[in-house]
Amino acid sequence: MRGELEKTGFKHVEIIRGSGGLVPSKGQISEDGKKIVIDDGTTARVTLTRPGEPDKIKALLLRPAGWKADWSLPGGYDKGEGEWIFEARGDKVVAKILITSRSNPLSCEKAVTLTSDGVKFDGCYDLDITLRFDPNDQDYPFKGKSGRGYDYKVKAK
Repeated sequence: MRGELEKTGFKHVEIIRGSGGLVPSKGQISEDGKKIVIDDGTTARVTLTRPGEPDKIKALLLRPAGWKADWSLPGGYDKGEGEWIFEARGDKVVAKILITSRSNPLSCEKAVTLTSDGVKFDGCYDLDITLRFDPNDQDYPFKGKSGRGYDYKVKAK
C-alpha cells in the first residue's frame, strides 16, 4: 500500500498488487485513529489496527470492589445480573463470577484473556464473552457480546 495523508484523512491511497500494478483505493481512518481500512472496491480490503493498552485494561479490571454485570438476549427474552471480581494470579487473570439474578445463585471462576481492547472469557453458563473497553463511557466502560448472543454491559461497583 502507499498513499498520502492530509488533515481530514487520505489524500490518495493505492494498493500495490504482486505484479507491481497500482490499484486506486479508498481509505478510512476511525475517529480514535486506531483503525485504518483500505479497500479497492473489488478484490482487496486491508484493515490495520493499532494495539490497545492491555496493561491499563488489566489494572482497571483488578479493582478490589469488583464489577456489576448486566446481560440480556436481544428482545429481552432472557436477562440477568451478577458480580464479577477479576484477580491476578501470577501472570494470569481469573474472573470470579457470582450470578445473583437466578433463584439459585451460582458462582464459578474462569480464566481471562486480555486483548488489545478488552477481555475474553467464559461465564458460568455463557461461553465466549468478549468485552471491549470504552474509556469514554464512565457508566459502562466494558460492553460486549457472548457466543450465544447475549449483550453485556459492566460497570464499577
